[in-house]
Amino acid sequence: MGESERASYWFQPKAQVIWMGVTADNHTEDNGTRVKFDTDKNVQTRVGARFYANGHSQLDDGKNREFEPFIEANWIHNTSNYAVVMNETKNKQKGTRDIGEVKVGIEGKLNNNLTSWVNVAQQFGSNSYTDTQGMVGIKYSF
Repeated sequence: MGESERASYWFQPKAQVIWMGVTADNHTEDNGTRVKFDTDKNVQTRVGARFYANGHSQLDDGKNREFEPFIEANWIHNTSNYAVVMNETKNKQKGTRDIGEVKVGIEGKLNNNLTSWVNVAQQFGSNSYTDTQGMVGIKYSF
């Protein structure tokens, strides 16, 4: 997308399809409540884009370090709402059929063997649904 002396700028479209075929056993609690998981088939799709820069500072010239700050926006669609049945009462998680997501973070190659990352994501849907997630990671390659 673009380039400067120590950085290049990128636009990365994303698309993903996930089949969720989770089945769970029925359960009866000590108080007699019968619990049944009621979402055993779901197809989740995600479409979006990531904008990022890849580069290094002047202090890192010749040190094999690179950093990648990014911002990402996604639209997530689920074909089924997550639900559980307790006795005869069905409870669904509302607002998760269509979800907007914004994620910001940075990934860094500290040397040839060590990579780290940190990001924060905010999801929002109908019926006041929100979810905030954060991730910190480190990977060492031998």
